[in-house]
Amino acid sequence: MSDFGVASSTAQWLVTGYMLVIGTLIPVSAYFMQRFTTRQLFITAMSLFTLGTLISGFSPVFSVLLIGRLTQAVGTAIMIPLLINVILSVIPVERRGAAMGMVGLVIMFAPAIGPTVSGLIVENFTWRWLFYFILPISLGSLFFGMKVLTNISEVSKPKLDILSFVLSTLGFGGIVYGFSAAGKGDASFTDPLVFSFLLVGFISLGLFSWRQLKLESPLLDIRVFRYPMFLLGLLLVMLVMMTMFAMMLVMPIYMQGALLFSAITAGLIMLPGGLLNGAMSPIMGRLFDKFGPRPLLILVRLFLQRLSLRIASPSLEFRFGLLLSNKRS
Repeated sequence: MSDFGVASSTAQWLVTGYMLVIGTLIPVSAYFMQRFTTRQLFITAMSLFTLGTLISGFSPVFSVLLIGRLTQAVGTAIMIPLLINVILSVIPVERRGAAMGMVGLVIMFAPAIGPTVSGLIVENFTWRWLFYFILPISLGSLFFGMKVLTNISEVSKPKLDILSFVLSTLGFGGIVYGFSAAGKGDASFTDPLVFSFLLVGFISLGLFSWRQLKLESPLLDIRVFRYPMFLLGLLLVMLVMMTMFAMMLVMPIYMQGALLFSAITAGLIMLPGGLLNGAMSPIMGRLFDKFGPRPLLILVRLFLQRLSLRIASPSLEFRFGLLLSNKRS
């Protein structure tokens, strides 16, 4: 924000644009996985991510940095469903909990500790080193995958339904952009531009869903929502991801802008949650294989109830407010 002279409402598009591209392309991932081999998709995804990292690291202006981030997002949008598909294909049912726990370690733990690592890097180097450090890791992953990765899926020649693709792009893109624009500056959900994007998004998503039910080979088979456990699990994942990414964006800005903390201090404050998340993900995966989801969810609910009571304690709230006041002064 300081180097490019942009406001936080503009800088947040580095995160929002990333999510926008992922949300738009992931619905098409089913077609990609039927049309191309595992190796082709992996090499393409890592190549795009590496290219985006290179563009971002050497970007002279904010618009080029945003283009680099969007290029990274295209690679991520291909990689995430490919990762899940590979695990579900090669891991036996009785071991999927442990395998998905490791996936959770990668997908959830890495973004959770991102603010801490970023704080260390920004405090001692420049923000460009956020990309310079990633570049050799990305290249190493690309070359390693090219050497050892084998194809596990059968390739077919499915026909891409262009209308479904357009409707999904307008639907998911309009909703994500609308909600993002609603939090920009003085805009709100009553703003004509925000309302228009949300309206187009929800109407397009409804038409997309209706069309998928009519097609023999849908672009995205939404009939899985007929299973209540799948629907409930998906809603829970959405809530968790919304909360995590919102905290990742808002908390560092608040701590550095309002509380005047340094980048490393803000990162260290957010570190415990990331460490706990990463440590528990593989453990919960193994417990899932052994006991199933119900006992684990009951324990989580009891824990959250106890935690909410502790946080609501007046004495604890007073001490926390006093601590923030002292830090601010």
